[in-house]
Amino acid sequence: MQSRLIRALIAAIVSAALAMPALASQGDATSPQGGETSARDNDESTLEAIQRYSADKRDQAISEAKSLMASLDERIERLRKRLDENWDDMSEATRERSRELLKSLEDERAALADAYDRLKEGSATAWGHVKDGFIDSYRRLRETFGDADEEI
Repeated sequence: MQSRLIRALIAAIVSAALAMPALASQGDATSPQGGETSARDNDESTLEAIQRYSADKRDQAISEAKSLMASLDERIERLRKRLDENWDDMSEATRERSRELLKSLEDERAALADAYDRLKEGSATAWGHVKDGFIDSYRRLRETFGDADEEI
């Protein structure tokens, strides 16, 4: 039972990471349309679009980055609620793994927020560097979701 619960939580996390851009553009967080591959493709497409934006399109890049982050925040909150709802059914070991996983996601999210702030505040001459920083941070967060799925 507990292993199924952890697998379900991990699946929700991975789904959140992969579906963020698709959900932001669709506006429906409950729709599984397109599947994991499509969501991952949308995710990567959004990141590649941000990468291609010149400093002249900074506002558009910032808007898309903000949308990615808002979707991520919603998914993390849903995960917290699921953890709360299932807490009593978890073993102490499962609770500890869940705490560690959530802490890791929160740390990566904080790093992404820092990269986003640099993206907003960076000069036109540093644009390429701050874009790369945001994209790398986002990909690390996405990898954290994937690593958690493989681990459990």
